[in-house]
Amino acid sequence: MADPAPSTFGTVQKVRQPLAQEVNEVLTDEMIERWLAVATSIVRSRFKRSFDALVAAGKIDMDDVHMVCEIAAERVARNPDGWRQFGIDNGTGTRDQLLSDGQVKILPHEWARIYPEGATAYAQRANTLTLGTPAC
Repeated sequence: MADPAPSTFGTVQKVRQPLAQEVNEVLTDEMIERWLAVATSIVRSRFKRSFDALVAAGKIDMDDVHMVCEIAAERVARNPDGWRQFGIDNGTGTRDQLLSDGQVKILPHEWARIYPEGATAYAQRANTLTLGTPAC
């Protein structure tokens, strides 16, 4: 019988490894595990039931999946509040709405790393322009 699927893709240790000591001191393993669980859920929900079949067919490499989930968790660990700019004198700041808004997300180039065939098909559909009069 096959091993059961892991509850999360990635490990706390690999998320902690590239982080500065100051960041690691304030993070708990539970926080990182939660971010990894969210990243795992995002990946699984994107592929729905076909995920395991794509892995079995060799179209998705689990090492890439683990790496992408760890990078997503690391991105949040580096900037969990989403600050892009912060003024010390007056306490004003700007939160980044794209890359570091404090939420776990998988970026387009990371999706392409997980499933290159799907990224190519998506790009072809996204760049298709249909000309003519729409049917009524």
